[in-house]
Amino acid sequence: MNKLSTIYIFLLALFVLLLVGCTNSDMTDSAEAHQAEKQEAVTFDSYLQRTTEGNGTTRTTYPATNGQMDNNKLKQSGFGVFAQYAGSTAWTSYTDKATTPFNFMWNQQVGWNAGSTAWTYSPVKYWPNDNNPADKNGATGSQEHSYLNFFAYAPYVEVVPSTGALTPTAATASDDGIVAITTNATNAAGSYLTYRTSATAPFDPDENVDLLWAVQTDRYKTDDAGYGYVNGTVDLQFKHALALFTITVQGLFDHANNDDTSITYPDDRDMYSHILIESVDFSNSPLFKEGNMYMAPNPADATVPHWVVNSEKRQGITVGGLDVNTTLSNSYLDGTMKKYWDEATPAKGMLKDTDMDEDGDMDADDALALYNQLPMGVSHEETPLYYEADHYYMVLPNKEYRDDTPSDKMKVHMVYYVITYDERLSLVKAGYPKYFSIVKNDITATFDAFSFEPNKKYKLRLQPGLTSAKFEVTVVDGWDTPLTLDPIVVDWYSTPIEYNVE
Repeated sequence: MNKLSTIYIFLLALFVLLLVGCTNSDMTDSAEAHQAEKQEAVTFDSYLQRTTEGNGTTRTTYPATNGQMDNNKLKQSGFGVFAQYAGSTAWTSYTDKATTPFNFMWNQQVGWNAGSTAWTYSPVKYWPNDNNPADKNGATGSQEHSYLNFFAYAPYVEVVPSTGALTPTAATASDDGIVAITTNATNAAGSYLTYRTSATAPFDPDENVDLLWAVQTDRYKTDDAGYGYVNGTVDLQFKHALALFTITVQGLFDHANNDDTSITYPDDRDMYSHILIESVDFSNSPLFKEGNMYMAPNPADATVPHWVVNSEKRQGITVGGLDVNTTLSNSYLDGTMKKYWDEATPAKGMLKDTDMDEDGDMDADDALALYNQLPMGVSHEETPLYYEADHYYMVLPNKEYRDDTPSDKMKVHMVYYVITYDERLSLVKAGYPKYFSIVKNDITATFDAFSFEPNKKYKLRLQPGLTSAKFEVTVVDGWDTPLTLDPIVVDWYSTPIEYNVE
């Protein structure tokens, strides 16, 4: 190559660089000048609560980790979005959009990208520009607003759009969590997902998946929240679609309620009485193992999802045996499960397992020793019913069902024993141990108004009311004045007696 050619190539390269530099500068100036006029992509910011925790990990296969969902689990599972373009009509309630389908997004998977620390999805959708104003530079649209309505759930599940069945295979009777979604031909008002509890451990968080729901309605590109601008995101504040509850026990002894501060009687059990719990169950209460959660909000409360339970699929809850807190339970573990008092087979109960005296009978000291082996039992101190203190249940909300079926009430059934040691009780019922009074209590409480609502935590406190036996003589046979007893001990009556001795 000659010297002239080298100079020519150098000048040509320099010209190209300057041209590119000018072009980039022009493009930058143009982008800054018209940035607000661009079609902006719809992006999401999803959270259970605001957090500054780490970036999370990539999405894993459904189902997500069992138990309560948090931000990190949400990042692992991702979420699904249903969105509706409603034109100029604002959202008022889901019934108003009965004939409008999810025509903007349908079960759109949104996943967490740990590398870019952002929620991403594909294909990207853009905000409608037909708003008034359409941007911040004077552009106007043909209508006041172009509304988008967003509805989301988590954890995400992949389904066949035309059938709503899980992929790659439809759910079977043994599957739980989200088992189906209505098809993509279903209108917004009729769209729902079907949720089912675990068949082996209903409502147990170790075997069930938490379900989340979020909603954002009447969003448009230039709204005051800034969702449709370059850096704007659609904030989806997920709520728990299920209800959470725990059970505790607190005895009421000679007091009407916990607010009763009367000092007339002690507020705790007598030292020679124990109250041991055999079982607690919900006595065929309206609890359900399957239901449909609609994407659109509850018509009566737009802040929570709308639930229609499958009333033919009831599911009970029973806490008994070794599941009961060891400080309260009538059962204990000694190689196998045993009972302190076995109502069905008294001879198998611990209160019968003792050394006998020389007559083959239990004496009072043996009975007291056995009594002292009993657990504390129910006291005035509030105590968790379940053996794990932080145990809870996740249940399908039943408030809407209860409102529609008020005669089907929530009930709690509790069986417990009051065991009292008394050294004077040597003659007792056949099969029962001497020196013990054992009374079985089989109690059912019915609640007129109690029900479970979405995203609420409940603590069901069982308060067996135990009242000591008191005595009073009242008016009988028409006497106007009550006969009362005020006993005192009178000294021996004595009078001199004289005998005449003849």
